[in-house]
Amino acid sequence: VVLFGKSFEKKHSCFERVLYEAKQKKLNIRSLMPLPPFMLSQGIGFTFKENSSWHQAISMAMRHTPDVIIMGELFDRESVPPAILAAETGHLVIAMLGIDSEEGVINYLKAHANQNSCIESEFHFVHLLDCDKNQLR
Repeated sequence: VVLFGKSFEKKHSCFERVLYEAKQKKLNIRSLMPLPPFMLSQGIGFTFKENSSWHQAISMAMRHTPDVIIMGELFDRESVPPAILAAETGHLVIAMLGIDSEEGVINYLKAHANQNSCIESEFHFVHLLDCDKNQLR
């Protein structure tokens, strides 16, 4: 699930809603980004990424057999391929982008995707939540 939109507040609100739904379903959630203490107290695991690559952080998170991986903001070229790989392996990945259109998100993912990724030809695993308009696509 890619949460996108220009408004940080709206993306944050969408993020909390998606996280709430995952917790209601009792899914095992691992975060690769720091979370507020109230979220950690709700049983959301945190895999510390500092001084390790995104691939290493995802590998560490996978050891906890998560159903959901929270990536946070996909702000650089290194963060997109591991997020796509985790999604391709069947994990629900929650990520955010500060882009204001569905086409912009798809173009960003294609531009930053690894050559071996199926994102070039298939989008069946990408769900876009436009936080500014509150629409799932």
